[in-house]
Amino acid sequence: MKFTELVDKEYEHISERIVLPCSSPVRTNVSEFDENWLVIEGLHIFDGSVEEVCSSVLVARDVVRKKNGESEDFKRYDSIKYCEDNKMVLPSMDLLCNIVVALCDARKKLFVDVVLHHFKYPYESGYSLHNVNTLVYWNNEVGSVIHYPVDADFLSEGKRSKVNTSLNRRETLFTVENFDNTLLTDVLQDASNLFFIDYVRKLTGLFDPSRLISVGEYFQKPVQVWVPNNVGQVQTMRLAWFSHNTSYLDIIGSYSFDAITNAVRGVQFNNPSQTRNV
Repeated sequence: MKFTELVDKEYEHISERIVLPCSSPVRTNVSEFDENWLVIEGLHIFDGSVEEVCSSVLVARDVVRKKNGESEDFKRYDSIKYCEDNKMVLPSMDLLCNIVVALCDARKKLFVDVVLHHFKYPYESGYSLHNVNTLVYWNNEVGSVIHYPVDADFLSEGKRSKVNTSLNRRETLFTVENFDNTLLTDVLQDASNLFFIDYVRKLTGLFDPSRLISVGEYFQKPVQVWVPNNVGQVQTMRLAWFSHNTSYLDIIGSYSFDAITNAVRGVQFNNPSQTRNV
């Protein structure tokens, strides 16, 4: 049974449906823009109720580096601010996941494969863990995924630089159940996991999150979804990350604010995106 058929079947008898997108199948194109940027056309980001179409996004060919060539590592808020100061945007988790899937689909192009390998561990300075412009608020019953958070979402950081004010802050709610750190294949294959699937879709912006499994296969790693310990019993704001390590390709929504610093890959929106309700 196809993933979309599973969702339809399991939600026939209840009023709260996971909304299905109405767009045609996503077809992206990756090409060279100049020596510093690739351009990806046709990205579709779906968060459960809204579909955002990014007709053209410039993606940096490399992460931000120090003068000695090593990866420049940042805390989350500082990574957002650095991108803004340098006329870039730190991509949200859902945008980055869609970018990585598009790169994987176009990996036969040598210039694409070079960038795709930056997401693989180990790679040079080990910067396969990428900062993303997304937070996850975990609550007892209802949590929220926040793409392009603003200063008020970073209360524990005490920052006041007014980040992301020119972007569209997007917050989508999800139902919290007994989620656990689980392989994505197990999440998608269990019909009782529909609320977990809904969370993963809102975090990754992929209507069909199994597309990330293909990325994991390319890296010869399973995809692991990470959530806080004792989920459903905590009220906490956490960082999202996209990473690859010795064991897994990681989809993370559980890191504390002081846990880690890592790489920044900026993007630029070449054309305005279009958003529609579905």
